Amino acid sequence: MTATAANGQPAFPRSFSLQLAPGTVDAFPPSSPNRRDAAPAAAAVTALLPARVYPHKPRKRWLTRLRATGTYALFLLIFVALLASLVDFGHSIIYSDRSSKASDLIIGFGSYVAVIVFGIGMAVARRIANNRAEAAIPKAYVPIQVEDVPKRAYRLIKSEFDRACIITKVHQPRGRSQAGWGRPGTASENVHFRSAILSTVPALRAALEPLLATTSTRARSLQWAELGGGARSGPISPLAPLLLDTDDDAGGALIPDALHPLAELYERHLVKAKYAKEEPTEQEWDEAVKAVAVFVGVLTTTTTTAAAKAAAALDPA
Repeated sequence: MTATAANGQPAFPRSFSLQLAPGTVDAFPPSSPNRRDAAPAAAAVTALLPARVYPHKPRKRWLTRLRATGTYALFLLIFVALLASLVDFGHSIIYSDRSSKASDLIIGFGSYVAVIVFGIGMAVARRIANNRAEAAIPKAYVPIQVEDVPKRAYRLIKSEFDRACIITKVHQPRGRSQAGWGRPGTASENVHFRSAILSTVPALRAALEPLLATTSTRARSLQWAELGGGARSGPISPLAPLLLDTDDDAGGALIPDALHPLAELYERHLVKAKYAKEEPTEQEWDEAVKAVAVFVGVLTTTTTTAAAKAAAALDPA
C-alpha cells in the first residue's frame, strides 16, 4: 500500500520528487508533505537551465496578428496579379492578328517561371519559419504554471498530473525478489543458488584428488550413518572421507578439527540444494562458496606440504 500522510494525501518519497521536471512543483497538492522536499530540488535545477522561451505572450499581440495578416494578404494579391497578367497575356496571344515573336514567348515563359519560383519560395519560407518555431520550444518544459495556459487548462493539467503521480507511485515495484535467485543490483544478481552450490563440488573434488589416493579404504567406504547423518547411502560432499581419516605421518586428521563444523555446514547446504524442495537462500550460497574457498586453500597447503615431505624422504642428502 502507498504510504499516506496524516491528512490522507499520498506521501511521495524524496527520490521521486527529485525526478520531477523543473517547474512541476505546483503539481503536488498544497497540503502534500513532499511539496517542501520538491521545491529546493526543482529550484536548483531550474537555476541551471536557460531562460524559458515559453510562454509566448507578447504584449502587442494585435500588432503581431496584423502584421501576419498583412503579409498573407500582400502575397495573395501579388499571386493573383501575376495570374491575371498571365491570363491576359495568353488571351492577347490567342486573339492577336500579328504573328508571334520570340520576345512574346520569352515573356510568357518567364512569367510562368516567376510564378512557380514565387510559390516555391513561399512554401520554403513557411517551412523554415515552422522549424524555427518548433526548435524554440523547450523540450523539458511542462506548461503547468498558472501563467502559461488558461486557468481551465491549468486546472485540467494539474489534476491529471496529480493523478499520474499517484498512479506511478502506487505501481512502482517493491520487494523485487525471486526465491532461489539473486536480487537485482547485488553481487548475486542472476545467480541461481541451487545450481551455484552444486557446482562447487567439482572444484572441491579437484583440490582433493592428490589426497584421495592416500586415504584409507575404510574412510573412503564410510556410510552416511557412521557420520551421524540420515539413511542415505553416502554423503554428498567429497570432504566426508577425510573427516575421520588420519595422516599417519602427521599423527592427526587431514582436515583440522577446527574445520569440521565448517565441513558439516557445507554438507548441509549441499543436501538442501540437491534434495530439499525449499530453495537455498543467498546466505547459504555465500556460506557454501566461502567454505569451498577455505577448504581449497587448506587442501592445497596440505598437498604442498606432503609433496615436500616426499621429496625430502627421497633425497636423504
